[in-house]
Amino acid sequence: VTVSVLYWRHTRMPCDEDTSHICAKQAKQWRACLNKVFQNGNATKAAQSMATCADERAYFDQCVQEWRAEVGSAVRLRGPNPGEPPVQCGPIACLYETCMAANTYKFEHCTGAMQQFKHCVKGLHGSEYVLD
Repeated sequence: VTVSVLYWRHTRMPCDEDTSHICAKQAKQWRACLNKVFQNGNATKAAQSMATCADERAYFDQCVQEWRAEVGSAVRLRGPNPGEPPVQCGPIACLYETCMAANTYKFEHCTGAMQQFKHCVKGLHGSEYVLD
């Protein structure tokens, strides 16, 4: 099985492919929903539930499913540097940071925020962690 890793760089090389457009609209809508919830002071409630913004996440998932049908499961997106998440998911990591700060860095209060982030990465990268 051959695994392709696609990534975006600030310095473009002929072999690089900009992947920031893949499911970008859907990811943006999902993030906007999550941001509203977190900005309304409900960080703890939102962080504990994957039900938060479920419709928007389903819209993102549908896009990822259609994209995967075209490119196959071997294609893995990541950020511009090894170990970074796809650019579509990076802002969701900020929600986790916001939650941790709002909850005096008690991890147990923010597991849902981490699940949201991992869900995004898993869809576009193919696993919950970007190691390559």
